[in-house]
Parts: sequence; structure tokens; C-alpha cells
Amino acid sequence: MGAGGALDLDILTRLASLQASLGDVRREVADLRRAHDEADAVSFVSPTGKQYEAFVDTQVDNWLRDCCGLSIALFSRRGLASTDPAAHGQQWDARFSVTCDASWAAAGARSSSFLVYGGSPYRRPDKLPAPRHLSPTKAAAAEYFAVLEYTRLPGWHEGWTSATGKIRKALLPRLEARLAICVQRAGAAGIDVKSVLDVVAVVGVVSEDACQEGVEAQLSRPTCPHAHLRAMFLARRFVFFLCVAAIPAGAPVLAAASPGST
Repeated sequence: MGAGGALDLDILTRLASLQASLGDVRREVADLRRAHDEADAVSFVSPTGKQYEAFVDTQVDNWLRDCCGLSIALFSRRGLASTDPAAHGQQWDARFSVTCDASWAAAGARSSSFLVYGGSPYRRPDKLPAPRHLSPTKAAAAEYFAVLEYTRLPGWHEGWTSATGKIRKALLPRLEARLAICVQRAGAAGIDVKSVLDVVAVVGVVSEDACQEGVEAQLSRPTCPHAHLRAMFLARRFVFFLCVAAIPAGAPVLAAASPGST
């Protein structure tokens, strides 16, 4: 083969190699476009109130254990309907019977998604020598109550009335009423209760909005009408768990930012 033929063969070989490489690039571009289109095709929606509560309920054991050193007693009641005799006409998102974990250390409870109103770390009450019955109807013995409310509404620390007359009640008076019921239930069980601090280890809110400034402004005032809640606040037992949730449209699984994900 002459020099011209060898040169033509070399050029053809290089062209074939370039075409193969170009084919690889085109396939990679197509794959990237397909992945992008598939990602765009997945839309996320806000969960309903019930979906939000159901997700929180799957996480709350870990949050209380890790952030507060509290273990929920086996068979402890979670939500309580207002028609339940133990509810005293109040609908409860969570009223747990809890015990204090002996090995827990407050220094390990730091989290960007966990807040103690009033500042400083959460101050857990002392572990008791033995469990006790916190209610005359509770078969399972524990050391304290833990009271939590779940809400996705912003500005939950204060109530408002819409232009159409719809009323949304503030959450702080509701928490105060629940704490009063805990004190009453413990007293009815024969516990000598001098303060809500004797029977409630933690009261808290799980939400997307901490309302920290508004909450602390109300509870810092000596004239605050919520005596039980203010006592919990001053004792650094009023806490907030951040939980921002969304669900892929058409899917039942919740993806969330929460104390367990930081």
C-alpha cells in the first residue's frame, strides 16, 4: 500500500474512533436528560394533618430518648380522643408515661432541630427510685408524664379569627389545660403533687414553626395566666421539635427534616 493509502486508512480509523466517542457522549447526554425529566416529574405535596401526626408518631420515641433521656413505657397511650374517659374532654396528640434513662447525659442532646424554650439545655427531672402509677386507670407504672402536641400551623402560640369568622385557638392555653389534667390524674392516683414538675418531665410542640420569640415573651411575664406551663418553662422542660415534612405525590412515605436527621 502506498503512502497515500496508508494516510487514508489512518484518517478513516480516527473518524471511526471519533464517531464512537461521539456516540458515547450522546448516550450520556440522553441519560442525563432522562434522569432530569424523571426528577422533574416527581412533585412533592404537604402532608395532611393525619399523615403528619402518623409520621411524628413513628419518630417521637427516638426524639424523647435522644434529646430528653426519656423512654416511653410499653403500652403507653399515644393519642387520646376527646371522648375517652381518661381525656377529660380534651383531644390529646400524645400523653405518654415515661421513665428516665439512667445512662443519658444532657451534654449529648445538642441538635439544630431541638429547642428548649428560655435557653440552656433541657433539664430532666431526677430519676425516681421506683416507678409509680400516674393515673388511677393506668396499669403500666412509670415515673413521669410527657405531653406533646403536633401542629403544622404557623403562629400557633396565639389565636386568630379569619375574615370569614373561622376561629383558631392558641396552643398555649391548650397545653396549660393538659398539664392541669396530668396534675389532677396523678393526685387521683394518690401521688402527693405539690407542682406540675412533680409529675410531668417534659411538655413540647412538634411543628415547622418554633414561635420562639412569641412563646418566650408570653411565658416570661410574671402575670402569665398559664401557671403550669410557665413553671415548666422556667424549669427548662418546655421544648420544641422541628419536623418539616413533604410527601412525593401519590406516595405514602414521608420525607422529613427532624431531630433524628441532624
